[in-house]
Amino acid sequence: MKILDFIKAYYFHDSLLENFNYNAERKELTFEIDFCYWAQENFKDGEKENGSVKVIFYEVSDFLHDEYEIDSDSILKLNATYSGNVELTVETDDGDVHTFSFKSSEADFLKD
Repeated sequence: MKILDFIKAYYFHDSLLENFNYNAERKELTFEIDFCYWAQENFKDGEKENGSVKVIFYEVSDFLHDEYEIDSDSILKLNATYSGNVELTVETDDGDVHTFSFKSSEADFLKD
């Protein structure tokens, strides 16, 4: 899915970042997320409220991130621009804010 379509399709605020893996050879960046299904527009009562998902970004370049230990950090926002610049911002339990920034052309959303 194209990046801007992906950003429009899913709402990540309040979901939790559990881990990430960057494969420079394959130019893939994977985020493991405890995803808030309840925060999505199409959520219906009685459906699963949260669940583990993987978000994979392709053709990743210019990957920058803060070095810190991830521990179920709350996602504040996931933004992208028309030129493919992507930024994921998270907040730790201590209130520290960390950012992952990169360029990407496409992304996939995979349910576990």
